[in-house]
Amino acid sequence: MITLSVLLVFIGFFVLYMGSRRVELSLNWPLVQWVRRQNINTKGAGIALFLMAALLSVQLWGVAAGVLFFFIQLMTIGSLIVLLTPLQVLNYKFIMTLVVISFFIEMIRYAS
Repeated sequence: MITLSVLLVFIGFFVLYMGSRRVELSLNWPLVQWVRRQNINTKGAGIALFLMAALLSVQLWGVAAGVLFFFIQLMTIGSLIVLLTPLQVLNYKFIMTLVVISFFIEMIRYAS
């Protein structure tokens, strides 16, 4: 569940970041192209993803710890996206590899 929450925050922030007109388009991902074409719809989608991640965090840890965890991950992931996207360090293979590894570690932790 933590992996899902982090992934929702990442996708939500990435969608809102790429939807900004100030950002130079340096990635040719299908998600980035869709965000650029559907600017109004993507703002709502990004905010909805943030809301889902916040509700998931609150469900996992309670109100105070869940809200705190949500904002900490929002600040951390947001700064990583702002810093690493112009350098083209982030690519979808790297991100999916991290998500799969994190998911397996989380499943091993819950299994024991």
